[in-house]
Amino acid sequence: MTQMLRLTVRGPSSTDMLVRVVNLLAQRGLVPHALRASARGETMVIRMRVALDPGPMVAAMIEKLRAIIGVTSVATEEVGAVRKAITHRTATAASRERDAFSLAATPL
Repeated sequence: MTQMLRLTVRGPSSTDMLVRVVNLLAQRGLVPHALRASARGETMVIRMRVALDPGPMVAAMIEKLRAIIGVTSVATEEVGAVRKAITHRTATAASRERDAFSLAATPL
């Protein structure tokens, strides 16, 4: 089971810090289920919900967030477990996708 975490990251109010936090998630192929950033004065608070596999990945993610330049604190809260959706594509669906791609790639 994957666990849903609510992460709260605090640091200076700058777009650089926001980009670094989102980039860290993107590098690991993670898309936040929710993301909200707010700046009050010189402090930015980024709140997000992310689905992570329990164990070392969670601890590693928290350590990586804390290591981002400017981050002053990272708080976590477990929201609950999430079942991974199992997707199944049929050969016909894959064929349609290939055909659509080849049509789109054809020069006009």
